[in-house]
Parts: sequence; C-alpha cells; structure tokens
Amino acid sequence: MKAFKLIVLGIGIGIIELIVITILSTVWKVAAFEDVAFGFGVATLLLGMLALFGNKRVHTGMNMFPGNSVAQSSFQSDVTFQETKLVKKMSSPPYRFGQTLPIFIAAAIVFIGFGVSLMF
Repeated sequence: MKAFKLIVLGIGIGIIELIVITILSTVWKVAAFEDVAFGFGVATLLLGMLALFGNKRVHTGMNMFPGNSVAQSSFQSDVTFQETKLVKKMSSPPYRFGQTLPIFIAAAIVFIGFGVSLMF
C-alpha cells in the first residue's frame, strides 16, 4: 500500500511539472515546450540522484573545552556513535529508494511528455 502511495505521489508531481512546463512555454513564452521539458526532466533526474546518493552527516557544535582531553574524546565518541546510527538507518536500500521513488517517477513522466512533444 505504501508503494502505491509513492507511485501516485510521483505521478502527481510529474503531472504538476508538466502543467508548469506548459504554462512556461505557452503563457509566458520562456522557450519551446521541448526545451523547457528537457530542462525540467534533467533537473528532476539530478535531484533524484542527489537524494539517492547523497549522504547526511551529523552536524554538531564546536568543541567547548579545547584543553580538556576527556571532553574532546567524549565529544568525538558521541559524534562517531551518532554517525554510525545515522549511516545504519540511511544506508539501507529500501529506505533510500522509497524516499526517491516519487522523484524518479516524476522525471520519467516529464521525459515521456518531452518524447511525446517531439513526435508532434
């Protein structure tokens, strides 16, 4: 059921992108439909790849006790522990792919619109 919701979300985002592309190319005369659709498709695909292959790191504040070695080692071990938890959580393929599936579906729909516009 969750996969179905992600697919519907991706299709909705793709349709919204095609509507925006149509408005940009017909009403505002930014460029031809093919040019705008190709640009949006590439941008959406790059966004999906960035979301899929990007990584998150723990951003913490600076060390408040530069002269205290116990505080420094405690701080380093805490950061290492937090990063390990985050890497375990984020590196599992279903979690990442589930987050980026709607973006890739939207990119596919935009590229389908681009291909159809080239035929006519």
